[in-house]
Amino acid sequence: MKEISHDKALDRIAEVEEILKDTKVKLPEALMQKVIEQIEAIKEKFENGNPIYEKDFNFTDKVKDYLFSVNLVREKYKENLEVLKLFNLYNLDAPETGDVPPPSMEEAMQILCDSITPEKREVIEKMEKATFQLIPITSMNRYIKALDSYLPMDEQIEAAVSPWHKDAFKRADERDGAKDDTIIGWKIAVTEGSKEPKLLDGDDVNKTLRERGAWFKQKFQRKGISGVDLKRMLALMMNALKNIEPLNNINKKRGTWTFVNEEPEKDDEVSGAGWWSDKSYNKNLGVFVNGGKASSNEFKNARFRTSVVVDVPR
Repeated sequence: MKEISHDKALDRIAEVEEILKDTKVKLPEALMQKVIEQIEAIKEKFENGNPIYEKDFNFTDKVKDYLFSVNLVREKYKENLEVLKLFNLYNLDAPETGDVPPPSMEEAMQILCDSITPEKREVIEKMEKATFQLIPITSMNRYIKALDSYLPMDEQIEAAVSPWHKDAFKRADERDGAKDDTIIGWKIAVTEGSKEPKLLDGDDVNKTLRERGAWFKQKFQRKGISGVDLKRMLALMMNALKNIEPLNNINKKRGTWTFVNEEPEKDDEVSGAGWWSDKSYNKNLGVFVNGGKASSNEFKNARFRTSVVVDVPR
């Protein structure tokens, strides 16, 4: 066990006590009680001249995880509800019959905190734009109708969905248990929300999409990290369109598209999405939901979006 000096122990206690005094931060009652008990135990050790170990401060990691979660959720919770309402995907004030309501902001903070691990936190901190998401569990039909219900960009048209994706939508709904357009539950996520995600360290664009997908799974799955599925991707696009900043403009110089790698490959096709604009006339066209050949290494502009996703208890 790693022993730490009394001076360092006092500094760490002072750091936590400052957090407890901050009126803007309200720790959950159980966590607050645990923190107080641990601080008293460490002070007793100090007074008795007993050694203090690094493990005695394990509770401070959970405090930091909670504050980390608080900041992520607090920044985007209200905006999530505004976007869901703007695109007619969910209206908290006038929900559709049978819709399950989303978690409150406080519930979302605690759910995210409970799921955070050092590995997940490391990946989130490396995101260019870590974006908190409220994800309704409902049909892809409801998502596409929502996306097409609000077209804020000049000359924007409805989403272009490839024939392959019509079946992919059915598979996504079967996986999620969505039998109709009712919202049956929610997920919360923290997802890479940058307009044009950078190439991840180790991602080799000279490999096929199938090989790249396998690499991503090997690198991140054991850490509890995923890519995006169609519903997280479309929710992310709605949030971007609200700010008139569509994601993955494939037609611009060095444009990219998102490899939606949480949807399974079928018939040598994988899922993808982005924004299509006319090269010749520079007209915004709209969202595309289209991927590429899994066996091809020609899609060098495909990019992953890392994501931490958690089911909200029903």
